[in-house]
Parts: sequence; C-alpha cells; structure tokens
Amino acid sequence: MTLATKRKAQLRGYSQPPFPSGWFRVAFSDELPLGKVMPLHYFGKHLVLFRTEDGTAHVMDAYCPHMGSHLGYGGYVKGNTIYCPYHTWGFNCQGQCVEVPYSHKTPPKVKLPTWPVYEVDDVIMVYFHPKQKLPNWDFPGIQGWDAQVWSPFKRLNWKLRTHVQEFPENIVHDAHFSCIHSFSDTKEIALDTTGPFFKRSLSFKREINNRLGLVANSQLEVTEFGLGALVAKIETHFGIGKVELMTACFFTPIDEEYVDVTFLYCSKKILGGLGNLVLDALVLADIKKQSKADYDVFEHKVYLKRNLLDKEDGPIAKYQHWAHQFYPETT
Repeated sequence: MTLATKRKAQLRGYSQPPFPSGWFRVAFSDELPLGKVMPLHYFGKHLVLFRTEDGTAHVMDAYCPHMGSHLGYGGYVKGNTIYCPYHTWGFNCQGQCVEVPYSHKTPPKVKLPTWPVYEVDDVIMVYFHPKQKLPNWDFPGIQGWDAQVWSPFKRLNWKLRTHVQEFPENIVHDAHFSCIHSFSDTKEIALDTTGPFFKRSLSFKREINNRLGLVANSQLEVTEFGLGALVAKIETHFGIGKVELMTACFFTPIDEEYVDVTFLYCSKKILGGLGNLVLDALVLADIKKQSKADYDVFEHKVYLKRNLLDKEDGPIAKYQHWAHQFYPETT
C-alpha cells in the first residue's frame, strides 16, 4: 500500500495512530565506537547519534542552528563535544553551543534539542515522547541472556510500511497464530498488564513434519516493554528432546509510513554450542518464512480504531486498552 493509498483510506474513515511514547532502538553498541558520528532518521525527524570520548552515547536533533548543516554527515567528536562539519560550531552533550572557533563569543541561547538515551545489553535506546516529556520508566534490557549459556545473537532487519503497534499486538492474537503460523491448542497460562510492561505466557502445538508426524509442544513467555521492544522465550519439546529459543524484537517508527524492525535470535547451547549451528540455521529460515507471511499482510492492511473481534481472537481488547497509555492524549 502506497502512502497515497493510505491517505485515501484515512479519508474513508481509517486513520493511522500517532507515534507512541516509549523506548525505541536506534542502534547497536558495536555500531558506535568512540568518537563515531551517525545520522539517524526516526519519528519523522533527522537526528545525530554520537559517542563522546567518555564512552557515552548521545542523540540530538541533527541540524546546526547556524546555517542548517546536518551534524551526522561530516560532523566529528573531539573530547565530549560534537562539531558541525560546515563552520565547526561545537555543541556539548546537553546540546549547548560551547564554541564558535572564529568568534570571541558563543551565543548563550543557542541549543540543540537532546533526546534521552539508555544503553544496555549492547542496544542503544532512545526515549520518544510527542510532548518532549522525560521518561518515567526504564527499559530493563534483554534479561536472561548469558553468553556462557546461549548462542551468540543473530540479527535480522526489515523496513516495512506499517504502524509500529501491528508487531507487538500479534502476541495476543490467537487466531493469527493458527491461521498464519499453524499453531494449534493454544492455551492461556498467565497475563499481566502492569504499568508499561505487558507479560503473557501460553502453550501451543505446532506440526513440524507432516510425513513423520512430528509435533512440537511449546510454551511461550513474552514480555513487552512499551510498544518498542519485546523479549520472547520459547521452550519446545519434540519427543526426542527439548530446545530453548529466545528472540528480542525492536520496532522503531521511521516516519508516518515506515517502521524499522529488528530481530535478535539465539538458542540455549547444545553439546557445548556445536548443536546450535544446525538448529540456528533452521530456526532463522523459519523466522524469515513466518515473518514474511505477517509482513505481507501488514504492508497492505489499515489500522482500525475498533476491531470486529471474535472471542477466539484472544485478549486483543485487553492489549489495546494497555497500549492506549503510550499515546499522546493519555500521556
């Protein structure tokens, strides 16, 4: 669906919700060594990400207020100051202009807007709020992962034309599990909607091989951290053994049309990690296949403020009530 088509759909009564507030991934730590400067484009804004020499990652609006140069293209870091590539105006970590090299004075009121940044578990997160409010909760990171116990994370990334809420909302759509992903016997174990965290546990079955009659009995535990991140753990029993998988998923709005989607995947080590080589290759191929089925739908659907739900759809209404807290009119 093109942007023009979505706008026509909005005129027919469908509307895309605004960007939700919350923590969203903008980069990984290994992409930002000391002194590096990176341009970003998220939330419909041009931003600059940089790491100062004290090791801290920072994000601020990208355009120099002097003559509009983008600090992410040619800008550089010296000490704990980022410099504009055009006339080398310097800005500190609070966005304050602290140096104009060809002048004896610095303009006291010139300041670039800065964004709250939190770096944890090799992920750089930014807090977005449409009214520029400061965060009132923290992203706790990818809890439960240990390099001694789990295989290294593999990364998958997509850029999709959809809204950010479509992805995490899938976790509560039981009919989606059966119709798209061939799950059966889905049963609720626990549901918790406390504060900015949404937790759900359920069991399900999935046919692995029809000819061999191989059916996997699985349990899924997922925790969502606002609408920008979730961590899912799956324990699967095949009758011949057990495997444990983990995914950390991040959803960041690029603009009103596109979302940046990133998956991190790993598995609990088998035979000291040797058994994970084949397992991870098979699971990654399946993730790509299952994700494509979802994304083909996402890119061509519209957002409905009121869904026509069946009782077998799952706790979607509870989820949407929880998600409402992250939109501007409620925060």
